Amino acid sequence: MYKDILKINSKTIRSFIVAFLGTIFLSSTAQAGANLIWLTNGVWQPVGIHGIYELDQESTSWDADFTSIIEDNADSNTTYARGDEIKADNFYVDQHNNLSETYSTITSKLHATIGLFAIKNGTSKKVSNYIILDGSQEHNVKMKITNIRNKDYNIPMYRMYVEGRKNVPAIRIDYQGDYEGDKFRIKFGEEDEDYYGYFKSTHTYSDPASLYLEQIATITSSSPIDRAVDFNISDNSLLLLAENSFKILNEDGITVGGDGVTKFNAAKGDVIDIYSFNSYDGKWDIFSSKNTIIGSNDFEKFEPGKGYWVKAESVNAHNDGNQSKIGVITKDESEIYDDAYKNVVEGWNM
Repeated sequence: MYKDILKINSKTIRSFIVAFLGTIFLSSTAQAGANLIWLTNGVWQPVGIHGIYELDQESTSWDADFTSIIEDNADSNTTYARGDEIKADNFYVDQHNNLSETYSTITSKLHATIGLFAIKNGTSKKVSNYIILDGSQEHNVKMKITNIRNKDYNIPMYRMYVEGRKNVPAIRIDYQGDYEGDKFRIKFGEEDEDYYGYFKSTHTYSDPASLYLEQIATITSSSPIDRAVDFNISDNSLLLLAENSFKILNEDGITVGGDGVTKFNAAKGDVIDIYSFNSYDGKWDIFSSKNTIIGSNDFEKFEPGKGYWVKAESVNAHNDGNQSKIGVITKDESEIYDDAYKNVVEGWNM
């Protein structure tokens, strides 16, 4: 079905092309991180989705995470380590605050921010063909922490437990309190799989934290619109966005760190209308938050490399003088595909 919507004059078309291509140039020169696009309340404007901003900062693969491994054999010792923000890495630490990249069974908690302890006879996460933490280095626990923390002697250390198999504790972690809510990665021995969890002090031995299988989304994966459009970007930290540390509601339903995305609320009068030109069918595909029947929208997700016309309207923002600004959180690591704008005059003039 062809959808005919508002017409735009040639001057607007030219302005749009310049702005759209300018956005592409800026995205390719900016450092990796998140990009926050402000949407003027109630106004149609073009938006280029460069790449999907991952729901967590550490959504890269285990091998692509270049922070050093902290490992512990299931013996009677805890492996202690600390972060060094200047070096952007983690190191094993002894009682004299000497840092080492080499694994050692003799470390000290005095200057540590992390204490990793593999519980003897604990098991890995796998349901079958799992390994038993038997004290050997082949069957140990490995950990990576991307959000590096310096030692702060004014912050207390917390303790938590982490499951291997479901609800069975396999790992004990002592950590400096400012890691609370951060993400960590876990790998058991030489298994191919790696997992992630979150620092949370409420997880005791009888209620260990869950581990989730790390599934890496590629840059071409799509993003649900309601997870990318933030109806209040005013409380977002630009520093966290620039550092790629901004976190929003993740797939596990846990909000950790960051400022969070304020989703549109139809009951409060929030509305999102989005148009995307379908060059294959020669028509406009439409998404509207007013279409509440499943399947009534032509699309439900943003696709990296595509361009969209977007209008978001917030009654709340109108009421507070537009202080609660609306925006799209996207990623600046990928250029927009040529197909998104090569026929801009023939299609993008709406």
